[in-house]
Amino acid sequence: MEDAVEASRGWIRRKDTADNCAFEIDDTAAKPANQDVVLRFLFFLVLWLILDGAKFAGLIVGLPAAVVVSWISIRIWPLASTRFSLSSAFALLWFFLRHSFVAGVDVAWRAFHPKLPLCPGLVEVECTLPVGSKRDAHLALGSLLPGSLPVEDRGGQTVVLHCLDKRQPVTLQMKQQEKLLERMVGGESYA
Repeated sequence: MEDAVEASRGWIRRKDTADNCAFEIDDTAAKPANQDVVLRFLFFLVLWLILDGAKFAGLIVGLPAAVVVSWISIRIWPLASTRFSLSSAFALLWFFLRHSFVAGVDVAWRAFHPKLPLCPGLVEVECTLPVGSKRDAHLALGSLLPGSLPVEDRGGQTVVLHCLDKRQPVTLQMKQQEKLLERMVGGESYA
């Protein structure tokens, strides 16, 4: 007869044997959570090294900082709530850099053009991300692209953007960015 009792890490199984009771720990359930914690710690440590210039002396502050920030991130964004895709992160980074450059050149061209060809206005964009951290990240990324700025989140399926030229394909760019972000953090909507 086996009784299973959930513990904080993995499962503890009680096995009744002929001579006495023995307990064994099955920590296969704890491995994904431990892997997530390590990945978060490594992410924040690498981020620290990038920002600090990878100096050895910086590790004195960087290691404890990575531990503390990892702990805070786990409290704010619980484990196994998302799955992170590195290849999708690079795809989103490439999308962002490419669109930032193109939009930056476009904004500079419009600023120096003698006729100042602008058509400013508000554009409503459909957003299928639920209200929360994913949607906030999507809108924050959208605010970094030159020429458009999210100004209102209506909480449902609509976000309002202010654009320098509402004739530009802003809606298409925001939908592409939304799909890439959703894919990066393990959403189902990109299938």
